Amino acid sequence: MTHGGRSVRGELPWLGVSLCGILAAHAFSHFVIHRGAIVASLAATGTVPGWMWGALFAPELVACFIVGWRLTRWWQVGLYAVGATVVRQACELALHFAGDAGHVIEGPRAVLVATPVVALVYAMLIGLASASGRQDRQLDGA
Repeated sequence: MTHGGRSVRGELPWLGVSLCGILAAHAFSHFVIHRGAIVASLAATGTVPGWMWGALFAPELVACFIVGWRLTRWWQVGLYAVGATVVRQACELALHFAGDAGHVIEGPRAVLVATPVVALVYAMLIGLASASGRQDRQLDGA
């Protein structure tokens, strides 16, 4: 298995597959956990247990770790973090414009304001996974 292309062009197929994985994780988080558990819990009890908020972000955390594990260069981490941010924020805007429950109140401005924080979180998660993967490969080579 290759651990990343030497150029942006060589990385594009992996980037496409990875962004589809992050999109799938975000869709699962929204349609299964947000709609199925969090909105239902709010309707039934008026509160949301803490574990549900953790479960909401778990699929994206796993996807980021899988994506980052194979990356060997820091420019790749940046490229993937920017791509993941664009995908996630585009999904949030689409949910807002579709009038989806839980996304009606926050507008495009809120999504735009949150974008730098989302990018930083993705960079940290993917960077941590990349560093872990590099360390694991070093240990395997020793």
